[in-house]
Amino acid sequence: MGIEDVEKYELIYDFLKLDSRECPVDMKKRRRLTAAGLAVLAGATVLCIRRSYDLLIAAGLMLSALIFKADDEADTEGIESSKALIKSDGLDVVYDDLIETKRIEDTSIYVGNRYLFLRERWAVRLGDIDEIVMHTVETRSIKLYFAEIAVNDGYGRKELMKLPANEKERKRIFTNIRSSIRDARLRLGMSEPDMKFMRN
Repeated sequence: MGIEDVEKYELIYDFLKLDSRECPVDMKKRRRLTAAGLAVLAGATVLCIRRSYDLLIAAGLMLSALIFKADDEADTEGIESSKALIKSDGLDVVYDDLIETKRIEDTSIYVGNRYLFLRERWAVRLGDIDEIVMHTVETRSIKLYFAEIAVNDGYGRKELMKLPANEKERKRIFTNIRSSIRDARLRLGMSEPDMKFMRN
């Protein structure tokens, strides 16, 4: 591998933070922390449930635990899918697209001519995006909003970002994300991806 290729790998891996996230020691540490965090939160939840007026706190703790666990799993999948994409499509193709990307305002999402990049997370082909999803997660006390994409790459749905609670700002940012991905796909001669609203 030549010096030029090494520099290209370094730029891509640094942008997506693949090296720091894929280190076996780091991943084991993250899994141990995740397990410990879930155990602590579950214990605290049991204690809270014993007191009826703390039920809302218990629900919040359980929701936090689920989000923490899902984030850890998504991190591993993001590394695997990004490395598979670079290997499949070629270093030069991914590199050339990355350096031409444009960031979507108020996000860490970058749109290229062929790929969608989420800084410090992953890269996917624009052609593999089937749906753009606004996902609402709520309990009696907490309501969270996320922008996600359903990707036909063998790894499934990917989170783009947590959206603001303010309805006007939430709609503005989600609309910008949707239109940026739609326009990029249309330039490639592809159809507009479906839009979906999920709640759970």
